[in-house]
Amino acid sequence: MIQQIQTKTVKSSTIMRSKAFVEGFQSVRRGEALDYNRHRLDTRAQWNYERGRLLALQFTGALKFGQRLNPDAELAYCYARAARTIT
Repeated sequence: MIQQIQTKTVKSSTIMRSKAFVEGFQSVRRGEALDYNRHRLDTRAQWNYERGRLLALQFTGALKFGQRLNPDAELAYCYARAARTIT
């Protein structure tokens, strides 16, 4: 059963650098279906995995350049949050 987690304010870059976000983003790029069991024991990771998948559906550029986040990806994520297409 998925449980709600305690919320707190974090930077978008913190979310986007998380392992689960990157996995979700990359899984869409590889054409993989949503993995409902991925991160099933970690609710925060579940949310980040889904956020990564959603961004990959809306943003066509690279997520990172080496270890650094692509500033355009960060901007796209912020716009998607503002538009409420990613929560």
